[in-house]
Amino acid sequence: MEVSHDDTRYHRQFWEAAEARYLDGDTGVAMHSALASYFRGEWASVAKPHQTASGETEHAVRFVDEQPLVLRGQMSVDRDPVEFNQRRLSELVYNLMESGQWFVSTVFVSLLA
Repeated sequence: MEVSHDDTRYHRQFWEAAEARYLDGDTGVAMHSALASYFRGEWASVAKPHQTASGETEHAVRFVDEQPLVLRGQMSVDRDPVEFNQRRLSELVYNLMESGQWFVSTVFVSLLA
């Protein structure tokens, strides 16, 4: 990769190469699906199945952080100030769309869970 004084071009080339390698086709769908699962909080404090080098399936708790919808405050009728988890809101929707799981019911259930 040619390095130039134009940082924008250099960074664009980096992202294009990374997307081509990791986000094309089925690999990209699998990566976005895994990220959607993360932002749903599916594996927080739960043993996740994985395959060992010998091909056996095991379960292990991976100490994944929870992804709460509300970071501070409570959603209620009292109109108290609420701080939403903006990262969960944006990343979950984006990764659901990119993984082909973009259905209105899926999004609402995922956001409110």
